[in-house]
Amino acid sequence: MLLTTKSNKFEIIEEGLPVFMTSKTGNSDAFMNAYRMGEYTKTIDIGKHLPLTDTLNFYMGCSYLYSRDNVNAITHLSKINKASEFYCNALYQKAYACANKKNNEQAITLLKEVLNKGCTNYVEKAEGFLKELTK
Repeated sequence: MLLTTKSNKFEIIEEGLPVFMTSKTGNSDAFMNAYRMGEYTKTIDIGKHLPLTDTLNFYMGCSYLYSRDNVNAITHLSKINKASEFYCNALYQKAYACANKKNNEQAITLLKEVLNKGCTNYVEKAEGFLKELTK
């Protein structure tokens, strides 16, 4: 599910994956539970001790992005494999992070890739964001 905040009409907050509840730190359930609760610093701290996968890189990237650390967000989102189910989402989130860094050229390139790949969940937002950046 995609959620948009009132702070910026192009920001999309990813909801996270459903998991079993656990209080143990250092595992993927604790990681996703912290993420779903909006505890992004805790999410990042837990994620640093887990094996890197596309899923982990995506939610680490989002956690950094929502913590306003665009550099680390881009680093993690860039590691996601093109064949991954998270790839389209990562492209859009990476474009948003680039725009936050005032790197509009890279953001535009990424948004065009979102549109060319037919990333259905992001087409409408990407079109509006692209239009805004190319004014």
